[in-house]
Amino acid sequence: TWVLDTIGLYGSELFDAAIISPDDIWVVGEIYVWELDTVTGITEEEKYNSAHWDGVAWSLHDVPDYGRLWGVFAFDHNNVWFVTGCSVVHYNGQAFEELWFCDYDQFGFNQTATVWGTSSTNMYFAGHRGNIVHYDGSTFTHINTGIDTDFRDITGTPDGEHVFIVGSPWYRFGEDVVLHSNGDPLVWTQLEYPLHPSDNNDWPDVYSADVLEDTLYVPTEAGLWKYNFNTGVSEFDARAKQKNTIYRFTGAITSNDIFLGGANMDYSHFNGVSHLYINEIEPLHGNVVMKGGDYNGELAIMVGYYNGWTHALVARGYRN
Repeated sequence: TWVLDTIGLYGSELFDAAIISPDDIWVVGEIYVWELDTVTGITEEEKYNSAHWDGVAWSLHDVPDYGRLWGVFAFDHNNVWFVTGCSVVHYNGQAFEELWFCDYDQFGFNQTATVWGTSSTNMYFAGHRGNIVHYDGSTFTHINTGIDTDFRDITGTPDGEHVFIVGSPWYRFGEDVVLHSNGDPLVWTQLEYPLHPSDNNDWPDVYSADVLEDTLYVPTEAGLWKYNFNTGVSEFDARAKQKNTIYRFTGAITSNDIFLGGANMDYSHFNGVSHLYINEIEPLHGNVVMKGGDYNGELAIMVGYYNGWTHALVARGYRN
């Protein structure tokens, strides 16, 4: 059952979400609202980059360095991580602290567009043009892979022994990339991704991934790619294939509970036997675009915007 919340005015959009509990959810992006200045008495447009759901209402926040937020990852209420593209911000439940800021001249734009980790002493950040940043609790280390692609998602095993980064070039032809690390943040291997050769004629479609036990799940336009990183065996599940659908986030809870969030807030759920594809949100709001989300088995969050940036949109899906 879906509950739809509109946030902000024209130009507002959301890119990612993190579920801590049904009453503790963060969404991030760029949010514009009209606010009354109590000093001047003038109503002015204000910009925020995140919103928090407490189970009753959304509250707006401005996370330093006060730019657009691309990603969010949460362990619990007192341990939330945000990325702005060029900075890393940590929230301890009471205050935001900027821990790292990039060097534009040396590393380029949007180095930290996505975030994932196993603990506060093992955090991974990745972004455009092949950039990876790792934090060990005291030091941020920048890794330039030399791969000319834009990383979209990071995932891995709970112990951090296997970490994966997936991506595709941003709005241009190029190679879909899947990287694998055996727990060493400085060493990455590009997996043989069997769907598209590096022929420079493919529109990007690798946006998300998730790990469940010994298997990496990567949704694509051709179906759901499953890669067992212990055996090296890979296969495509074509039952998840949907025409003109790009899955922007993946949530794998069990082998019988896999949620794929589509670019138009359509989605697919795999119950171990079959994939059920549903497009029920887009008809309610014209021109819906979904940028990211989160899933914990009982709750799905999809975020983006609709009707040409008229409003940011949050879809909260509760399992019946």
